[in-house]
Amino acid sequence: ISRHPIECVVAHDFIGRLMIQCARQRDLASVLDTLLGFDDDEIYIEQWEQLEGLTFAQVTRIFDFAIPIGIKRHLDAKIMINPSPSYIIHKQDEIIVLAEDNDTYAPFRDGPMAIV
Repeated sequence: ISRHPIECVVAHDFIGRLMIQCARQRDLASVLDTLLGFDDDEIYIEQWEQLEGLTFAQVTRIFDFAIPIGIKRHLDAKIMINPSPSYIIHKQDEIIVLAEDNDTYAPFRDGPMAIV
């Protein structure tokens, strides 16, 4: 049982809209297959305490082997894809990333890509 409201997705409506978008935009089907399939990179959501207080722009520069694409806010469980670069990561916010596997990435605070 979830503590947060659950949003139902009407599959036939979603699939229909997705098919139309794929027909209208060349190579979109390949992009979606890469994002949603299990052969390439996958989407992971994880909390990193050491990122609290950083901006989303800073977070995008501190992963070597992952691409941050969004935030799941702890306050209201809202998913924010491509949030404002100035969004401040709050305590218990989770970072949404694209990565090869869940054990292939971690943030770092020192080094050539350190927070600027």
